Amino acid sequence: LAELRRSLGYFAGSAKGEWSGLSPDMRSAMAKVSPDYGPSEEVDDRQGAAVVGAVPWVHNYNLLVTSSLDEAELMTRCRRVARATSARGGGL
Repeated sequence: LAELRRSLGYFAGSAKGEWSGLSPDMRSAMAKVSPDYGPSEEVDDRQGAAVVGAVPWVHNYNLLVTSSLDEAELMTRCRRVARATSARGGGL
């Protein structure tokens, strides 16, 4: 999701602590999706848009993994563990 947001300019201006407005790509992406509820008219550049969603409870953990393995092998093993422990990957 973060990569998609970056590609659409979602974070532009945030490093300076200011709203930079909607990029043309973001405006186009938003126009293609109708809201489930609420108005569907044009988004005001000065105000942006708010999105509310709900998902099942999620636990996220950031772990520092160190190893003498080369980076490619380490990432392969880390991804295997992530899939095995993720409900999305069929684990737990």
